[in-house]
Amino acid sequence: MSFAKGQFDILIALYAGGIAHACKKYLKTGGILVTNNFHKDAENAALDDEYQLISVLHRNKKTYAPVHKDSKHLVDSLKKANVTKYIRQTSQGIEYTEPDDYFIFRKRNAKERLATPKAG
Repeated sequence: MSFAKGQFDILIALYAGGIAHACKKYLKTGGILVTNNFHKDAENAALDDEYQLISVLHRNKKTYAPVHKDSKHLVDSLKKANVTKYIRQTSQGIEYTEPDDYFIFRKRNAKERLATPKAG
């Protein structure tokens, strides 16, 4: 199956590593990437200057709520994300005991990337 570059408005990559990088070309400029930090996909997207972290969906009890704070707080949330504490080994493989935070990125255009480079 082949897809055209920039064909999709949204890319959802949950519990699948490497998707943010491998499928980036299929996401439109201004498109949205929703990912968790399984296999460090969210961390890798945060390091990629084509993506801008714009929000985090955090679970509080039984609901998810967006966290719209300054970019430092969003990056701190990303650093605290540790999927392994939510994984339990069972006789049928692994299972997730609690949902992860979900990180929302927007694909930036070249002009935006030049204006606001990633902090190193």
